[in-house]
Amino acid sequence: MVKTKSKKDKSGIYDRILASAIKEFADKGFAGARVDEIARQAKINKAMIYYHIGDKESLYTAVLNSTFGNLASVMEKNIAWDKLPAENLRIYIQTVSETIRENPQIPPIMLRETASGGKNLPVEVVHSLTSIIEILAQILKQGVETNEFHPASSFIIYFMLVSPLIFLKQMGALIHHQINILGPGNIISQWPDDIAQEIESLIFRALSKKINS
Repeated sequence: MVKTKSKKDKSGIYDRILASAIKEFADKGFAGARVDEIARQAKINKAMIYYHIGDKESLYTAVLNSTFGNLASVMEKNIAWDKLPAENLRIYIQTVSETIRENPQIPPIMLRETASGGKNLPVEVVHSLTSIIEILAQILKQGVETNEFHPASSFIIYFMLVSPLIFLKQMGALIHHQINILGPGNIISQWPDDIAQEIESLIFRALSKKINS
């Protein structure tokens, strides 16, 4: 079981451990990460990690929950079911894209989990991801009921949003390096300035009956 941050922890040790763990798991993945190195970066002894959070699996869960658990909570607060489905969908897309942009550890960790078949993905995080997709499913359902959206799989729409955000975020440095080598006028130089906005536009083109009518 992952220990939650204690209100009495005014020393900032928990936050230091979490910050070090985020860096270690993002750089090396679950298999390559070492608790000793996390302790060294946090400038504490390893026993303090076990006291404040737990073992390596608990550390990994805490790292992912700090993102996906928060995302699920923020999504539930941001979505208002008295709004039009299109408005809620925009809020949903913006919330996901902002979370990925503000948490650069997400792309490398999730790409490694994808490559491994998600074998290290904690159950708590799976529940958070499921609740995030369930919110999207409800938005799409309401959109169909109000005749705004074409019927579509919430899983497909979710991965239409998340997959390019994660992959292109991780590939950004390589893409810009290629642009510098090839110079302007090549297809790769047409890299969009706002990837999230481009994805949002494509999703609405696929779903909206007004656009497709």
